[in-house]
Amino acid sequence: DVVRVFWERLVSRDLFVVFVIRFINAFCVQTFFDPDEYWQSLEVAHHTVFGTGKLTWEWDEKIRGWSHPLPFIGLYYVLSAFSLDSPNAIKWAPRVLQALFQSIADIATMSLAERLFSELSLLKWFQRQTSSPSSAN
Repeated sequence: DVVRVFWERLVSRDLFVVFVIRFINAFCVQTFFDPDEYWQSLEVAHHTVFGTGKLTWEWDEKIRGWSHPLPFIGLYYVLSAFSLDSPNAIKWAPRVLQALFQSIADIATMSLAERLFSELSLLKWFQRQTSSPSSAN
């Protein structure tokens, strides 16, 4: 049932709405949270596809896995194959890809939450917490 709800949402306008929100957010956020978001994914992908860039010692010692940079490697290969690998595309395309991944995760979370909490209103902690008159002000 959870899988059915997830797929129904995924092919509905829910995914589009969530993606638009994530897409806008991807272009609004101009900072980074953790340097590893570059050094363990985008820099590795750039080095793999274009042959330039720096790899950290973890890659030299082969103690890092490829599962995280692999989608970005694929993305950079596609950009390169179609001669779309401008500096702006290299910068912004991973954010759009991440927006898509996060949108799918959002839909999955919404589907699971609907399955777990839609049966009984008493189980909806947010409703219980905010439904008293004193907190409604």
